[in-house]
Amino acid sequence: FGAGVMLASSFWSLLDPAIAHAQELGQSPWLVACLGFLAGGALLMVGDRLSTDKLLAENAGIDFLLVLSGEARRSDLPGLERQPTLVLDHLGLLDQ
Repeated sequence: FGAGVMLASSFWSLLDPAIAHAQELGQSPWLVACLGFLAGGALLMVGDRLSTDKLLAENAGIDFLLVLSGEARRSDLPGLERQPTLVLDHLGLLDQ
């Protein structure tokens, strides 16, 4: 049951809007959907909690971007066994 719910939510929240938008732009809907799935392989977890967000990324085997605008502090980093892939003071720095 849970897998069906996840599949349906993925389709209605991601694929259906992408297909509709591709059609509006005169692009190939199947190509947009395929590229979206392929790009999904390059995942990055973004979070501000070392105890939950970083642990989730490690368990999933994906990179982790730590944002220091929440619970975590830069002073928490030296004691970590595995460092985050990237550390930013706030998300506004992503475009720089």
